[in-house]
Amino acid sequence: MKTRATILIALYLIHTSLTAAPLVTECREDVPQTAPAERFTDNQDGTVTDLWTGLQWHKCTVGQGFNDQTNRCDGDAASFTDVPSAQQFVLDLNNGDGAAGHNDWRVPNVKELASIVEYACIGPAVRQTVFEDIENASFYITNTDAGNSLYWSVYLSLGSVDRSVGTRLLMVRNSGI
Repeated sequence: MKTRATILIALYLIHTSLTAAPLVTECREDVPQTAPAERFTDNQDGTVTDLWTGLQWHKCTVGQGFNDQTNRCDGDAASFTDVPSAQQFVLDLNNGDGAAGHNDWRVPNVKELASIVEYACIGPAVRQTVFEDIENASFYITNTDAGNSLYWSVYLSLGSVDRSVGTRLLMVRNSGI
């Protein structure tokens, strides 16, 4: 039985590593929730506010555009090769038009990004009613140095934290609540 479970997990991980397309999140209701949907307020402008942390998250992965008509993210996510290039992107954005009416976005630290993980869910491990268009099977960048030119990243497919070079970015700001 243990071998069969190991094989199923391996097949799932292989499948998710081959596609970055959003999948239907599977959530277990018999597991304590770490990031329940009620904790977030959808601001209807491409952002959600986390009522527990006071952080405001851009709902779209950088590179995607927010569609006001559908309240969803459109397009393909950008890929970054390192954290400095992601930080430069955010700096340029803030010095330009900003996003969702704000010019104080930043790259999250590992604790902030891990705070949106819903450990009762996989594929991805976030509440899809809050972050509908988060990519499955992508490592998301944080600004937390892990040494040896690596940064801590959050693998949002399973909610795990790892030392790696993340490729996707979800911007955050302090909401002031």
